[in-house]
Parts: sequence; C-alpha cells; structure tokens
Amino acid sequence: MKKIFLSIYVLSFACSAEPFAKRPKLVVGIVVDQMRNDYLRRFSEDFGRDGFNKLIAGGAYFSNAHYNYVPTYTAPGHASIYTGTTPALHGIVGNAWFDRYNNQNAYCVGDSTVKGIGSESKIGLMSPKNLKSSTIADELRLATLNKGRAYGVSIKDRGAILPVGQSANAAYWFSDKNEGNFISSSYYMDSLPLWVSKFNQHKLADKLGNQTWDLFRAPHYYEKSRADNFTGEALLKGKETPTFPYDLSELRAQNGNYALLTQSPFGNTLVREFAQNLISAEQLGKKDATDFIAISFSSTDKVGHGFGAYSKEIQDTYLRLDEEFAQLLSFLDLRIGKDNYLLFITADHAGMDIPRYYVAQKINAASFDASALTQKMQSKLQEKFGKENWIQSVQNSQFYLNQNLARAKNVPLALLKEELIFWLNQEPDIRIASSFDNKQGLDNWTANFVSNGYYAKRSGDVFYVLADFHSENGVAPATHGSMQSYDTQVPVIFYGKGIKPMRINRQINITDIAPTLCNLLDINVPSSSSGAVITEITNYVGKSR
Repeated sequence: MKKIFLSIYVLSFACSAEPFAKRPKLVVGIVVDQMRNDYLRRFSEDFGRDGFNKLIAGGAYFSNAHYNYVPTYTAPGHASIYTGTTPALHGIVGNAWFDRYNNQNAYCVGDSTVKGIGSESKIGLMSPKNLKSSTIADELRLATLNKGRAYGVSIKDRGAILPVGQSANAAYWFSDKNEGNFISSSYYMDSLPLWVSKFNQHKLADKLGNQTWDLFRAPHYYEKSRADNFTGEALLKGKETPTFPYDLSELRAQNGNYALLTQSPFGNTLVREFAQNLISAEQLGKKDATDFIAISFSSTDKVGHGFGAYSKEIQDTYLRLDEEFAQLLSFLDLRIGKDNYLLFITADHAGMDIPRYYVAQKINAASFDASALTQKMQSKLQEKFGKENWIQSVQNSQFYLNQNLARAKNVPLALLKEELIFWLNQEPDIRIASSFDNKQGLDNWTANFVSNGYYAKRSGDVFYVLADFHSENGVAPATHGSMQSYDTQVPVIFYGKGIKPMRINRQINITDIAPTLCNLLDINVPSSSSGAVITEITNYVGKSR
C-alpha cells in the first residue's frame, strides 16, 4: 500500500512540476524606444539576415499592435508593456507629473530616499516606488521563490527600472554626466558589482563617443529617406547643417560630451555590450530557475526626436541596430542555446516626423506653442476670476488647476474647468478639450484613450487633444505623445522557445504582451493586468482577469 501511495505521490509531483520544466532558461524583453512598425517594412530589404529579418521569419510577428491610452511617452510605455495594464492602474501617467500633495513636479522613477551607486549626481536617485502594479519580472520572481533573477538595462533610468518592477535584483542605467558610466541606486545594492566596475573602467563610452557617424551603407540604400539637409532637423553645435558625417570626437565637448553618444546609434552598441556582460557575469540562464533581463535601446528615441521618422539619420540608426540585434541573437544562441531562451521585442511608443515635413507634403500640420497657450489661458481665467495663479502646472497636455486657491476664494472648481475648457476649444490647433470627470463632448474612441491614461492622484483636471500632425514645440523637432496611429502603432515579435513562426495582422493592444508571456511561463499575470492573452501563440482563449 505504501508503494502505491508513493507512486501516486511521485506521479502527482512529476505532473505538477512539468510546466516548470518547460520554462525557458532566460526571458529577454527588448524595448526599442520610439520604433514605428513601418520601419520594419521600409528597411527590410536593407537589413541583414540575422537581425530583424531573422526575428520576423522565425518568430510570431504582430504588425498591428497599438497603445490604448494617452500620453504615449517612454515611462508609461515601459510600465504598460511589463504590467499588462494602462496608466489608470499602474499609475505612471507620464515621464513626469505635478504632485498636488507636495506642490512640486514628480519624476516617474525619482526617489530622494535612496542614494546613487556609482554616481554622485541626482541621476542616481531613482527607484520603482511610483509603480503601482507588479510586472512580469515580479511575478516570475514570486513564482520561483526568488530563485529566478531579474535585471534591467538601459541608457534611460526609467527604461531600466520600470520593466523589472519592485523585486528586481538590479537595474542599471547610463550616467551621461561627467562619469560616462553605468550606475544604479541603493534601492538595489550598496555598491556596484565588480564586473560593472570593470566594465566602466574600460571606458567603452569614450571609445564609442570618439567615432565618426557616417552612412552605414552606400548612399543609394538611403533613397527610402528624404534629402539629408532638411530644414527643421536638429542642428548640433559645431555643425552648419544637419548632415552626414558627424565627427563625434569634435562635437562632443559642445554637445554634452556623453549625452551626444546617447543621441547616436553607438549608444545602442553600449547598451548591447553591457547587457551581454551582465548575462555572462551573473550567469543568467545557467541555473534551474528562469532568469529575466529587460533591455531598452533608447538612442533610437533621441535620434527620432532630433531628425524625424523619414530622415536618413533614423534609417541609418535602424540599419545599425539591425547589426546589434544580429550580434545579440548570436550571443544568446551560443551562450544560452537556441531552445533555452524566450525573447520578445516591441516599442514604448512610435512617433511622428517634423511638422515641416508634413507641411511640405501639403498635410495640415503645425508645431504648437504650449508655453504661449498656458500664458493665454492663465490670462483668460484671471479676467474671469481675479488676478491669481489659477493654473499650477501644465504637463502631458493636462492643466492642473489650483484647487486650494479655488477653495480659499470660494470659486467652484467646476466653474474654473468650464471657463478653461471653453477657451481651449477656441484654439485652432486643439481638436478638443474637456475635463476628466465628465469628458463632455468626447467621442467614445477618444474617451477610452483618456480614461486609460487617467490616474486620479497624479493626473490633471482638464486635458486637450491636439489636431492630427500637430505637436508641441520647445521639446524637440519631432515628438510623440498623442493617440494618433503614428504614435500608437508599434511592432510586437515573440521569438524563441515554444514560438512558432507566424504573422498576425489583427489589432492587439500593447497590454496583451504581459498576460501572454505569463501564460507561456505558467505564472500569475501582474497584479493589475487588464490585457488579453494572444491566443494565436498560446491557444488559450480568455481574458487575463
């Protein structure tokens, strides 16, 4: 009888353990900052065989993935990918927002209670404390009783920290100040690991930052992009025109030294090299439990902002990024094994081109002066309610009204909102303005985007939506942040263990990535996940919660 019970116990244990045995040794999450889906189509013939084209041919490629909230910025994008939900639940409503309770601006990963590790500058004072949901990495850590390890890597602090959540072993980002090193914060560690210190000592950032950025391929490859010298593109100090070549060694002193490196495709090389060093040094994928690394390539965003979606600079950056991916995939195949890792790649948002380029194509476009708008609206409110500062802040196309002042002056907040909305809707560059509490005048499509981006404790009182192909000036020549498809449509590719080659053209939401990956890993979805499992990959039908 004991033998029978023992056999049943062993069989039961084997069955329950089977899903865990099927997990990959390593999960690799890759976010390419500001990558539009059309880049993969436009440049496909010029890519090599072992980068983007290898991922598309051998993976599950979703060409019609979209963000379903506003604003479409870096921080909420990374948070939404890895939590499987929108800012309404994970709380990251922008790269920054106005903190009403402390009467000051708040940065998405800023944390004054921690110390920088590897840097004396404020860029080290960061943590995931503002994130209100668990991530894929958090759930994997919980499922493996912390045996699975999780790391985040990026040029940007928010691109390294938010993906791996609150329980990560470490997040590393690049200090583009005087150090030119990868750093972290005391939230994760007391000192940098020896391998990180050694990596920094090699001064790869200086080697990369002293190169000349010229065309990666022969000039005829770049016929898919507009003329090199286009009015409105970013003009670096020391250059007379925004054209190739860019001698970084001569330009870096005038353009922020290491900051210039991050605005070139060589910033992506730096991130890839660091990520590969991390995988090797920490022995990721070499133990029993599944490990996780989130890698965010940020230089694409900086190039996109400076030169626009149809520039030669952005095309060249993606041709070079294709080579980076080829090297990364080769490294993973050799280091981890082709059947031992699961990888996904997407973007935190897309982006539009320089408004002047659209105007040249006879498309109604403009660069919108947000600062002048704020001053004008303040004046309108003062004319109606008195000479006070009724507007405390304007961020993410949202007006934060001075609620305490309104109470003190016995001015109903509803009247302030009504007056502000009336004048905003007179502006020709604004499609519509409304308040978060009633969304008056909004169509269902716009209302859904706005609701998904609203978190009461961090969002403003009144918002506005710009007309198509309009952007706010003063930030960069080209930007993003809207609910239009040029900002929301990004590619999604799953590749590696258990993934069959397929191309899916139906629309999915970016919030579907996390529940799908968790389903593949047989772990709980993140705590606030609201996305749907992508059934073409998992053959599982149903919502994640």
